[in-house]
Amino acid sequence: MDSNQHSGVRLWSVPRRTIIAIVLAVFWLPFYEAIVHGQITPIITGILALAIGRGPFIRGFLVGLTAALKSPFAIMIPFVSISFGWRALLGCIVGASFALIHPSLFLEYLNLLANLAERPYGDIGLARWLGLDVCLPLTVVICLIVSIRWRGTENSFMAIIACVVIGTALWFHSYTPLILPVIYFANKTADRFWPVDSKR
Repeated sequence: MDSNQHSGVRLWSVPRRTIIAIVLAVFWLPFYEAIVHGQITPIITGILALAIGRGPFIRGFLVGLTAALKSPFAIMIPFVSISFGWRALLGCIVGASFALIHPSLFLEYLNLLANLAERPYGDIGLARWLGLDVCLPLTVVICLIVSIRWRGTENSFMAIIACVVIGTALWFHSYTPLILPVIYFANKTADRFWPVDSKR
């Protein structure tokens, strides 16, 4: 009887990490705004999520593909390469090469991004408060620090994502990929202050 009950509890119990991820994802408002406005940021988020825990080349390839789809994420390439090595750099180059399919569109987006940062409308963010002239160098410095400090770890990857998103976001939906480091570091914090009993 006791063993059956224990098995039932184990069968139907949901891991705490899953609960945290679901709750945060459900209430992540930038995702809904991206869907409503037909933005590509949910796809970007999905690609970056696929890169979590991958080998250096695949991780780099997915980061490069992300950069090809949305140019601000090209900032990630050198720092992912620093953190995960030359195989990651090779993967980034291969993934980013997809931007060459339509290079004029990629360059037009870069020009548009610079123009949007100077316009008075839009959502509030560091890029709008500080200006890209200040925000981008600050983002680069912080990315360099975390890529060296946490070299080769998921901490570095998540911190790089967070820095790039916060440092380049001009619209509310642009914060959609930030859900990945939020979930990751929320789970790490929970593990630290609310450890799971391994005997259960």
